[in-house]
Amino acid sequence: MELDEKFKVVEEVVAVQKKLQSVTVSRFGSLYYKSDAHGCSTGVDINGSLPPSAKRYAEDRFVIGPLAEKSFWEPEQIDSAIDRGPWSSAQSYLRVISKLERSKCPPDKSSPDLQFNSDSLDSLQARLSLLHKFEAVSAYLPPTQPSLKKFTLFHRDLRSPNLFVEAGQITSLIDWQGAWVAPLFMQERRPQLFEYDGEMMLRLPEYFETMEDQAEKAKLQSQVEKSILSWYYHRVVREQNPVLQEIFDLPLARIRRETVLFASDIWEGETLPLRECLYRLQRQWDKLNTGIECPIHFSKEEIRAHEEASSDWNERAKFWDSLSGFVSQDGYTSLEDYEDARELFKELRKEVLQSLSGKELADFEDQSYWMERPG
Repeated sequence: MELDEKFKVVEEVVAVQKKLQSVTVSRFGSLYYKSDAHGCSTGVDINGSLPPSAKRYAEDRFVIGPLAEKSFWEPEQIDSAIDRGPWSSAQSYLRVISKLERSKCPPDKSSPDLQFNSDSLDSLQARLSLLHKFEAVSAYLPPTQPSLKKFTLFHRDLRSPNLFVEAGQITSLIDWQGAWVAPLFMQERRPQLFEYDGEMMLRLPEYFETMEDQAEKAKLQSQVEKSILSWYYHRVVREQNPVLQEIFDLPLARIRRETVLFASDIWEGETLPLRECLYRLQRQWDKLNTGIECPIHFSKEEIRAHEEASSDWNERAKFWDSLSGFVSQDGYTSLEDYEDARELFKELRKEVLQSLSGKELADFEDQSYWMERPG
C-alpha cells in the first residue's frame, strides 16, 4: 500500500474513533444483546447526535451488563457476589478491581498451584505490596474534568489484521469481542497501526541514496514511514477529534490507563510493568494536581532491584521492537511472512535450548515444541 493510501486509512481510523466517542452511555461495562441479558444488566441510555431511529434501534436491541473480561471471572472460586458492572462511575470500577484482586489472593503461598517467581520482586508479598499501593492511588487516577467523565464504546484492537481496506477506505472492522463501553481515560491508546515510540524521522537523510547496506536502508525507510504515519495520525486527531485529543493531553494519561490495566490481574505474570507505573506516579505525582502528598513510597532498595530487573525486561522489549512489522508479540504474522517467521523462531529455539539445563531446559522444550510441528 502506498503512503497516500495509508494516509486515507489514518483518516478513516480517526473517523471511526470519533464516531464511537460521539455517543455516550450513562453506565459502562460490556455490551450484550437484550435477548442474552444478564440479571444485573441495564438499558442502554444513549446521549449523542444519533437519529431517533438509530437510538431506538440500540435501546431495543442492546443492554449494558457485567464486564466480560477474563480477569473478572477467573479463577472460578473468587467471590461471585462482587460487582462486575455495569458501573456509573470510574471510581466504582477501580474499587471493584481492588476487591477482586484481594479475593484472588492465595491463602497459602506454599500451594503447589502457585508458580510465583522466586525473585522477591514477583513474590506473594511483593504483589500484595503493589496492590496496597494501587489502592492508595486509584481514587486519583480518573480525571476530574466533566468532559472526560463520560463512557463510550471502545474498540481496543485497531490493528492491521482487524481492518479490511479497499482503495484507502475501511470496508469492515472485526474482532469486536474485546470491545466494551469504557471510561474515556481508559481509551488513551494509539492504534497499533500508528503507534511509534522511536526517534521521529520525517524525511530520509541526504546520504540515503549512497548507502550500500540494503538492510540499513530498509530500516531507515521503515523508521521514516512509521514516523510520518504517527505524526499524521496525531495531526488528524488534533483537527478532527477534540475528545480524543483531550484524552491524549491529560497529564500522565498513559500511566493512568496502564496502572489500571496492569493492576487488573496482579497475580499473573511479571510485576515489573505495574511497579514501573506506580514508581512513575510517585516521581510525577504533582502533575495530577491532587492537592495532597503522594500516598505511596518505594524504598531505595526496591528502586534498585526494580531498575536491575528493568534492564532485562527492556532487552526483551528491544527484541520484539526489532521484529516490528514482521511478527507481533501476540504471534501474528502475515501469510507472506509465515514460513520465514517459523524458520526464525526454530533457529532461536535451538540457540536457547543450548543455553539451558535442568528444569529450565525441560520447561522451555515443552513450551516451545510447537515450533517443530509441521506448518
